[in-house]
Amino acid sequence: MKTTTVLFSIALAFKTIYSRTIAEALYGITNQLNVSKGDNSSELVESNNFVYKFHCSEEKELCDKIKNNLAYATKTISNTFEIYKPITFEVFVDDLSKYGLTQTLAGVLDINYIPLKESRNSSTPTYVYAQSLAKQLKLNKQNPNYKANDFTMIVNNCNSIPEKKDNELRSIMIHEIFHGLGFASLARLSKLTDSEENDPYSKGSKLDYNEDDQYTITPDIIPSYNKKLLEITNEEEYDKEILNTNMNKFLPFSAFDKNIVSLKTGEKILNNLKFYYKEANKYCLPKNGSPLLLKDASDKYISNCLNKCSAKSKETIAHIAKKYYFDYHTLGILTKEGEKIPLQTLYDEYRPGSSVSHINNPFFDEYFRRVKEGESREDLYDRAKNTFKEDVLLSYYDDNFILYFSDEDDLTVEQMLKVLPNNPKHPLIGNGIVKIMKTMGWTEKGQKRINHTYYIDETIPIANSESFQYLYKKKYELSQLSEKSSNKTEGEKTKKTLNKRNLLKYVPIY
Repeated sequence: MKTTTVLFSIALAFKTIYSRTIAEALYGITNQLNVSKGDNSSELVESNNFVYKFHCSEEKELCDKIKNNLAYATKTISNTFEIYKPITFEVFVDDLSKYGLTQTLAGVLDINYIPLKESRNSSTPTYVYAQSLAKQLKLNKQNPNYKANDFTMIVNNCNSIPEKKDNELRSIMIHEIFHGLGFASLARLSKLTDSEENDPYSKGSKLDYNEDDQYTITPDIIPSYNKKLLEITNEEEYDKEILNTNMNKFLPFSAFDKNIVSLKTGEKILNNLKFYYKEANKYCLPKNGSPLLLKDASDKYISNCLNKCSAKSKETIAHIAKKYYFDYHTLGILTKEGEKIPLQTLYDEYRPGSSVSHINNPFFDEYFRRVKEGESREDLYDRAKNTFKEDVLLSYYDDNFILYFSDEDDLTVEQMLKVLPNNPKHPLIGNGIVKIMKTMGWTEKGQKRINHTYYIDETIPIANSESFQYLYKKKYELSQLSEKSSNKTEGEKTKKTLNKRNLLKYVPIY
């Protein structure tokens, strides 16, 4: 597809509407939804083990279309995995260009996590599990203090990109929900620099490889917003106050990260960094026990404090960053069956939220090989249509395509079904995807639940992830108020987008 933009990695953008007949044939999906009306623009929808608050102030036809797409996606996932406790989330249908995300069709952010250990032993490392997954596991605590939402999804109404209004969204919805179910890396690559020009998180683009640069892996950290921020009515005051946002503590890597391996050796590459988050907290948090504030968490500050970590950690990080994150076909997930499923890495570049958090598109292996070796790629590309040739793509694709990261996919679902094996249990969701999810702890539909107890690590409190509410919705609302109170004419007024600053580097969007 050709619709990736700021901080987002979007799945396949399909041009042709998937017919109701095919959907019903595969999954028995109908348009029946249990909907409770809220205010004029929100509804509570219960559908196939999922409960979500649906915010949509668009025309009824568009809102209904997106709800039906979500019904298809949730039914697909319900038919693939056992869901013992409902998955809860919020959906916002909006003009994403307001937030600087014009070309984005959909995305997931604000994934909430639960810190879990596989035993009580103090030497057992903690990993964070997506709350949606933790709810399906057997925990030592019966009623944990779960956050209201497992994650948040945003969907573009495409008002600013009308040529995309007829795009097929069902497969994109499936893709995005998978991120909300835990298919996401929290090991973030950064350049050791305080230059915003070279910071992929502030630019929302990519990090290009330079052999003279140093790189670090930064553990995730979730901002803790002061509820009083929502009462502020002045944009300048809001910008000032949000700089006092607490950054709390760096977190362990995710249940997804712990299974990342070198495709060549099978070695778990983050295995020697299981307690790296403790080093980050030791050297980066104030010594008096108070939280790190956003205004103090500059790139230079974080780089300097992480440079105080142990020599072993720094050596491991430097090796991982340069050897695996800037080349193609280097990393994979090691499944419980011992199979290595390749993850997406890119040649000479790293994309936040995209690299490693997707399954490798096998077509990219051939494409990047030719780039690296200086060979022609003309036979792969259709210049008249400004996209890769469909027959070429289909010759490389496999059944894991739903979780590919790609820039050039304009294929219909009907075309994609041609490359899938005959799998009546979970068509459209590849066996590799199912194996990865089972490795993290999900139970495949019809299989016996894993009889293992996970222990909540009470020493790691995790703030409620609410960046969409505070950094996007509230910020845009205030910018609009600021515009209205100015003396500019309507013709002079411009649509303001979020001032990203450093905080967005802590707001992963998939």
